[in-house]
Amino acid sequence: FALSLAIASPVMLLAHMKLQDVLATDPDREYPAGTYFKAAGATALSALAVMWLVAEALGYPAETVRIILAMGLAKALESLTFILYGVQQRYERMGGVALSLIGRGFLGLVTLAVLFATTDELLWGVLGIAFAYASILLAYDLPVAFRMLREHDEADWGDGVRVWDLLSTAAPLGLMALFSSLAVNLPRVLVERFRGEEAIGIFSALAYLVAASTVLPRALSQVAAHKLAQRYAARDNPGFRRLTWRICSISLGYGIVSIAAGLVFGAAALRLLFGDVYADESSLFVLLLIYGALLYIAMMLIQAMIAVRRFRALLVLGALVLGLEFVVGLVLVDRFG
Repeated sequence: FALSLAIASPVMLLAHMKLQDVLATDPDREYPAGTYFKAAGATALSALAVMWLVAEALGYPAETVRIILAMGLAKALESLTFILYGVQQRYERMGGVALSLIGRGFLGLVTLAVLFATTDELLWGVLGIAFAYASILLAYDLPVAFRMLREHDEADWGDGVRVWDLLSTAAPLGLMALFSSLAVNLPRVLVERFRGEEAIGIFSALAYLVAASTVLPRALSQVAAHKLAQRYAARDNPGFRRLTWRICSISLGYGIVSIAAGLVFGAAALRLLFGDVYADESSLFVLLLIYGALLYIAMMLIQAMIAVRRFRALLVLGALVLGLEFVVGLVLVDRFG
């Protein structure tokens, strides 16, 4: 299961090219919503082909290849769903997104558990996840998005030329998303390389808690995305700056509260959740929370840059951050742990 995720997730992340964010921050309707859906479908199919080639090249058994492709199918359906979320973001109706996320998560977990328990085959469990995603997509997400598009006279599916144009425009965001994913996982690789399996186990558990804390800032950035793009398109520079400052301030406040909670309750919480060994690393947990606070603000600034269509600048920044993290990580992890 972990292997299939490790292969399918980064490939689909690159293929998706953050089209959801591009759609949500397209107030001038430069591309019809149908063009985004076509583009997501085309890249998802290409990503499935890449997953198959990678799995075959690495010499995995046929059963493992099938599991990887099943996970790829689930991720492809998720990619299409994200486009429909972008439609709802555009019209600032986030309630439907929340219901879909809850439905996908619950039904996916249930089908995975039931099919794996009854068949004792991981392949059927992963196919159950894909079935759950497809069911929510067809029964809820598509009807909701199509209704919104019809209400706004936007039921235009575009053409193939526009699809290629959109993909060319969004490609830097796909690479930036890949760099961001690598930057998140790079510390784990360095810790495992220099400090061993026990250290990576502790680090990963603490880092997961910080990653989970990004749910609220991520939701804030998604809610603000279309509003930022509207203000920029209307040349309302003061309004754009105020909104950017507001979401950054909220993120900073959330980060400060998280750090304070970590300082006061961190050791006790880690002891309760994981045991004494993890509680002894409460100082590391606080450092990760400081990183998290900076990450929350970075998420808002990235959303602002997407709203003003600075895609290539984001790609350059992503590459610089990844390179700097690699160099600094090599020195600090090796020397200080």
